[in-house]
Amino acid sequence: MKNLPRSKVVMSLLLIGLAAIIIGGATSAWFTDDETLNDATFQAGTVLISAEGPSGNYAELNRHLNVNPGDCGTIEWNIVNDGSKAVYLRVHLTEIWDNIGLDADGDLPDNQKDTTKEGTDPFYFLPPDDSGWVMYDDGKGGVWLYYKNQVAGTFDPETGERTKDPSSVNLKLVYQFDGAEMDNRYQDADLTLGGKVEAIQTTNGAPEAEWGDDFTTAMVEGYSVNGEGLEGEAFVNWDYFHNPDRAGYNSTCWLANNGGGGPVEPDKYNVFVQIEGNGTVSGNNSPYEEGDPVELVASANEGSEFKGWEVVTDESGTLVAPSGDKFEFNMPANDVTVKAKFKEKPAPPADDFDIVVTKVKKDENDTEITLKIENYIRNGQRYTGNRQVSIEGKVYQNGSWRGPQTLSNANRYFNNGNTNSFEVEYDGRGVSGINNVRLKVTIGGITKYYNCTASTW
Repeated sequence: MKNLPRSKVVMSLLLIGLAAIIIGGATSAWFTDDETLNDATFQAGTVLISAEGPSGNYAELNRHLNVNPGDCGTIEWNIVNDGSKAVYLRVHLTEIWDNIGLDADGDLPDNQKDTTKEGTDPFYFLPPDDSGWVMYDDGKGGVWLYYKNQVAGTFDPETGERTKDPSSVNLKLVYQFDGAEMDNRYQDADLTLGGKVEAIQTTNGAPEAEWGDDFTTAMVEGYSVNGEGLEGEAFVNWDYFHNPDRAGYNSTCWLANNGGGGPVEPDKYNVFVQIEGNGTVSGNNSPYEEGDPVELVASANEGSEFKGWEVVTDESGTLVAPSGDKFEFNMPANDVTVKAKFKEKPAPPADDFDIVVTKVKKDENDTEITLKIENYIRNGQRYTGNRQVSIEGKVYQNGSWRGPQTLSNANRYFNNGNTNSFEVEYDGRGVSGINNVRLKVTIGGITKYYNCTASTW
């Protein structure tokens, strides 16, 4: 082996060491681990509402079908939050009149409520002051009701389940048809009060973003208190029931539903009428106070007749069904239900009359037959006036019918009401070999025949 210089030996060792390091690094191991993250899941909540109704006393005894000026009452809807989210509610109300008559100048009423002018829209409505609902006029022809409280959803944050019972909110409106403003143009007119319920989540500024300043204004503390902030039709409706100079201020319906404070009315009771068959009952002016006289009259429609009354319910046990079509009684201290029964009227008898032979005489010269005409029925009733009787006759002679023959007393007037009968003679003089006589009797377009045979003689 050659002797290498010291510097070259050192360099060779360095190279060998570096190679060893490289080889060793390629074959080393580290401690490691990994794990999959669990999914974070989300489920969107729901906003879902339903509206039940209308109810209230406005439809009792069908009073909404026979409205009078000055009438008042209540209309109620129940709004249910079936969704999982808490929501705010608002209702857009629409009021539509139809079939309104013209005034003396040929004009329709303007149907805009006014606090002073008569002859405008006579229908006023407002939720009670403590109901949580406030009225808002958006200035665009829309009248809204905002519910100032949140309505809880079905989601239970403690269990994470949608197990809570749905929350509901009652919307009650007190209404009145103003007596002075509901003039003759409104006779037989139709009014529809309807609308749309809207709900929106309460969180993340959704009401302010979607409903804007209308929501913000209606939710301000003190809004509508003493009329504060109300404008347009919202103020007019509020003023009608809060202004001492307006008829609604002393409305019994408003006083009874707005925290009381009004006169205490005596208990009143209703008469409910059921109809069986084809007829009507008039005179029901429910509600009544105890002791008030009640007079109901049953009237059959065409083709029917009254059958009788039935007392369906009466806790007092004092009502007794009468035999006639008029039911009169004093109102007991409870509601009562009566039934008027009608039945189909039998078809009237057909026009007819009876021929009664009272006398038959035959001799060599002639044949005499005396008839009585009885029970002449015309248009379903026994005829009581005068009516002409026409009689023709044929004879059966020598094997064949011959005639008509001349009859004595052949045309007479029959008075069914006074004499109850009529007599006429058949004179067969000059005819020999007669075996049968046939008479044709005509009254008022009705024809009947009578055969008188030899055996009859």
